[in-house]
Amino acid sequence: MFQNITGDLRDNKNEYKEENKRVSTKDVLKRLFAKQNIMLYIITFMISMVGFDDNTLIFSLVPFGLAIIAGALGNNRPIGIMYVLSLIGTFLKFGFNNLLVYFITSLVFFVSILLIRPKIQDNVN
Repeated sequence: MFQNITGDLRDNKNEYKEENKRVSTKDVLKRLFAKQNIMLYIITFMISMVGFDDNTLIFSLVPFGLAIIAGALGNNRPIGIMYVLSLIGTFLKFGFNNLLVYFITSLVFFVSILLIRPKIQDNVN
């Protein structure tokens, strides 16, 4: 008697998983361009234009764009559009050399995140 109940539940779980896999691009675009995310995109673009401008390549730092990307990554926000906007803002304000420094620094950051996985703690103040 109980075997039939568990068998029915398994079938429902498989159907539920299949339904979750079918995510339409319309739903993804709705989530990407929600009001909160659009505000984040605007703020990212503006913050990426703030930095320390100097004529030497070593002292020309653009840490604020990378900081907001790291913050968004830590809060599980979509960072694809934010990253592209921060690249555009850095290029417009600081030029190609600082864009390369920013790009290489962000690549090192992303590789370090992939190599050393951060611990995710749920229900922690």
